[in-house]
Amino acid sequence: MFLAGEYGAASPFLADRIHRLFGASEDGSVVLQPNGGLTQPLVVWLRGAEPLAQVSRKIPLRLGWLADPKTIFAATIAGGLLGVLLPSVGKLLKPAGDIYIAALSISIVPLMMTALVSGLGRMLRSPVLRPSFPRFALAYLALLPVPAVIAIAVGLVFHPGGDLSPEAAASLGERLSTAAAALPAGGLDEFLINIIPSNIFRALSAQNFAAIVIFSLLLGIGLGLADTPAADHTLDVTHSLYMAFSRIFEAIMKGLAVGLFCLMAGVTATVDLVMFESLIGFIAAFYFAAIVLLAFYVILLLSLRRIGGVRNLAALRQPFTISFLANNPFIALRPSMEIVTKRFDAQEDETSAVMPFGIIANQHGQIMNFILITMFLANVYSLDLSGVQLATLSVGSVIGGTAVVGGGAALAPALTPILGSVSVPGDLAVVILTTTEQIVGPMVSLLTVFSSVVLLLIGRGTTRHTPAPAAPASSTTEAEG
Repeated sequence: MFLAGEYGAASPFLADRIHRLFGASEDGSVVLQPNGGLTQPLVVWLRGAEPLAQVSRKIPLRLGWLADPKTIFAATIAGGLLGVLLPSVGKLLKPAGDIYIAALSISIVPLMMTALVSGLGRMLRSPVLRPSFPRFALAYLALLPVPAVIAIAVGLVFHPGGDLSPEAAASLGERLSTAAAALPAGGLDEFLINIIPSNIFRALSAQNFAAIVIFSLLLGIGLGLADTPAADHTLDVTHSLYMAFSRIFEAIMKGLAVGLFCLMAGVTATVDLVMFESLIGFIAAFYFAAIVLLAFYVILLLSLRRIGGVRNLAALRQPFTISFLANNPFIALRPSMEIVTKRFDAQEDETSAVMPFGIIANQHGQIMNFILITMFLANVYSLDLSGVQLATLSVGSVIGGTAVVGGGAALAPALTPILGSVSVPGDLAVVILTTTEQIVGPMVSLLTVFSSVVLLLIGRGTTRHTPAPAAPASSTTEAEG
């Protein structure tokens, strides 16, 4: 396409072919409406040897349909069926899915760091946005107990693990000997020490997201409070880096459907069905609690009238779908930030500061996961948790689960002190975490993204959604210029 601008005069045939193919307008530019896929701005000049002086086109990417949520969902279902019907093929495809997720993760840490630093720093330097901090802090603290209360109530009603069949109990019993040796040692004090970024380079190499977030928050606050011109320049550079990593992320996202197809084929080909059957009660209780929490989110937002109607809320289905299918809330960070900024009239600096923080430190789904696993194990061992123990469990899960990083067995160091605080044996913790990760993890990711959106919209105080005009005058002026 770029050859047309340089060689339009020298190659009339090429210019004519591009005119016919793309339907250029009379001024020589090609402006196409996207077909629901990703777009890029460009004006292709076809007459004479005019330079590419303008960049304001929209040309649909040929593979843009791969980013459509329907395509992603269909590819995920197809991959899952392939793994069930042809396990050998699914196992062969899983490395390709893992490679894609690894490639997608290339820009996640830089994206998160630059978003936090630039968003928080610019918010602190803005006299309009600075008063928002107390509201965000209050909203954050007020929302944390909600998933804990819902999980405790669902656990008491469903009583997961209390009526296991002899076969299910035997399946769990077979794992006790290996689980005890596999359970990593650790406690709440060790967990808190690990999230302190004493060595940021070590935290980056180990992808210790909690430590990275704390470091980014401190750096953003420092730059926001530094009264020097250099701080403004640093924040501008950081924001430019954020935009650059966003472009990289968006480019890799084009292959999400293919990556999830391969990943899901491998997951379903290797799932332990026997172990899964013994945990049906826990999984059912978790998903019921998750649905109740999602309903609470929706009702809360609608009651406060800060989302401009159900249609705007439905616009978030793409990042929600991505986070669920990819089992990774970080992958949905950039899409959710973009939609919240455009559809809910949120300030970009607010979004850049709150959303990355929420993805790390506002994990409502993980709080419920920890509570229900503990109650499941208590029922398996026929232990009755007292009111004091349930309160301790709630507080411990809020502290240990809201900012935990990782999935599966990697969660054990954070879960172990919670189990110990209510005198529940943790021998099966790794077994449950590992077996249910591919089932429970996607909903945990979705809840993390949704709870972060709720935190942003609730913490904005009296700000209301304002529909954007269809054709802003400034945009018209810029286009004409």
